[in-house]
Amino acid sequence: MRSVLILGSGRSGTSMLAGAFAHAGWHVGADPYPARSSNPKGFFESKEINGVNEYLLALGEGDRLGPWQRWLAELPLDWRCPTDVRAQQRIAALVRRAPYCFKDPRLAYTLPAWSPFTQDALRVCVFRHPLAVARSIVKECAQESYLRGVDMSVETALAAWLAAHRRILDSLRADGEWCFVHYDQVLSGEGLARLESLVGAPLAREFPDASLQRNVADSELGGELAATYAQLCELSRRPGALVGAPSTHAPRASAMPLGLSPASAIASGYAAELRRWLESGVEGASSTWRELRGLDAPECEQRLLDLLPQAGAWARSSTPAARAGLARVEALEALARAHRAHATRTWSELETLAPWPIASSTSLRIACWPKWNYAALVELLSQWSAHVSPEVRCALVLRHDAAADGALQDALAQLQRAYDSCFDPARELEVHVLGPEFDRARPQRLARSVLAVLTLDGDARSARLARESGARTLEDFTELGRVLEAAVLDPRVVIDQAAIARAAAS
Repeated sequence: MRSVLILGSGRSGTSMLAGAFAHAGWHVGADPYPARSSNPKGFFESKEINGVNEYLLALGEGDRLGPWQRWLAELPLDWRCPTDVRAQQRIAALVRRAPYCFKDPRLAYTLPAWSPFTQDALRVCVFRHPLAVARSIVKECAQESYLRGVDMSVETALAAWLAAHRRILDSLRADGEWCFVHYDQVLSGEGLARLESLVGAPLAREFPDASLQRNVADSELGGELAATYAQLCELSRRPGALVGAPSTHAPRASAMPLGLSPASAIASGYAAELRRWLESGVEGASSTWRELRGLDAPECEQRLLDLLPQAGAWARSSTPAARAGLARVEALEALARAHRAHATRTWSELETLAPWPIASSTSLRIACWPKWNYAALVELLSQWSAHVSPEVRCALVLRHDAAADGALQDALAQLQRAYDSCFDPARELEVHVLGPEFDRARPQRLARSVLAVLTLDGDARSARLARESGARTLEDFTELGRVLEAAVLDPRVVIDQAAIARAAAS
């Protein structure tokens, strides 16, 4: 099964053809647009594909058309499609799932940006009598709310049809293998049979439905419109794939690389907050952090897609509003990268990977959940003093649950009393308490913050803490002493010192 790119003016039967591929197993992008009155069987077109093309067009097309309206663009033959790292990364990710069938009228202008990533894909141009297309476009613009404000007439639609198809014929045909298919050939099955031989697999021949044809051509064409339509019809009668060349007078289509502007201070700051959080568990403090905290990967991607058509225009502008909009895009991209890098789909999954923040001066920490009475705490601190060398800087992390252990203030008073009675006052002891804020935490985060959990000879509560966190378990102080000595000699078991320093500093 060979991947396919479908080009051609909107309202030309592109959805009908894409549906025949989609129902035969081709991937058309995530969450295709739902059916509506203009396409009752569906569009087989995805916002993630359209969004990239909207972004590319907005980088260079100007502001005559608004977001999501640029499938109606009419651009000169010498217009060059811009591209940048943002677009290239998104395209590279989209084509990984094959076989794909990506359909978008905007590809008539943006194909050069896709070309380096889609060389093996068959290019299919599906077309229809331009008058039927123009009337359908005018009707669509009158019905759909997102097209309000577009000044559309039959003459304007014909000009857009001509510009797109002249670009395909005169410029794009030099790129890859092509197949030209008339709308009527899709309905009759002749065009589908030809495509099946080119992609090496059967298509859903039952999908095209002639009863949905609503606009017909009842007038003759003239001039360049007639010549272009005749050329397309002639190409559609040729068997096999066509490897063509552009007209001698036309420039070869190629993308115009643009450099990405340096990330804004807002986006850079958010990216740094995100890295620090994943390294040390320290929460960010910026308004961007608060806004994006809790965002799952799918919602993050959806917000990016919603902003992409405007991001291209923002990248060309230096106004404060444009800079703020682009900073928002960049911050969302940073979060999306974090989700992808860690293969997480939800914020909860990502949060599990962040250590529980412990502002410690040492990277060696041992946790336990003691009984918060004087006798138990004296036993704990006495054993700690006997088995943990004063030369080893190790912090003790104690779990406290008010429901089970009583008031935290009383527990800390008992801890101070035990320390005063059995610990060498000349020796420092660093203690951190996991209090009420940890009650709502994901216990797995603790395993990324401590070296191990001391279960105090099988104490059930410490064993539960170790089990729920997934941390390493130490059953007695003798084992603890050996592990700490080994940790001092083996830096691989020491938590990232840079992350510890950042956590302590904050």
